[in-house]
Amino acid sequence: MNNTKHLIFSYGSLILPENLEKFKSKILKSVFIKGFDLEITKSQTSKTNYHYIQLIEGKNIIPGFLIETENIELIDKWEGNSYKRVKIKCFTRNLEKIECFTYIKNI
Repeated sequence: MNNTKHLIFSYGSLILPENLEKFKSKILKSVFIKGFDLEITKSQTSKTNYHYIQLIEGKNIIPGFLIETENIELIDKWEGNSYKRVKIKCFTRNLEKIECFTYIKNI
């Protein structure tokens, strides 16, 4: 595994403290993305009433955070087959464009 740092837009579980620690990630700043929607899907594998909030292409602005990680391959495995990693642009509050990755619903 290399020590390359990757930028990821996160709107959910990747910014939880336990996941930041697990993936050796840190929150850099508040950002948003354009042209996406969030879809709520009940987990097919969980025996609980767990629901995924998945990013899909759409028409809305989604707020979130830009995180930096060294363990993107581990995050790929953790996200599993329900998500795929794609390259996008996120924006700061000053409309600075930043190229990063995010995880969208794998259709």
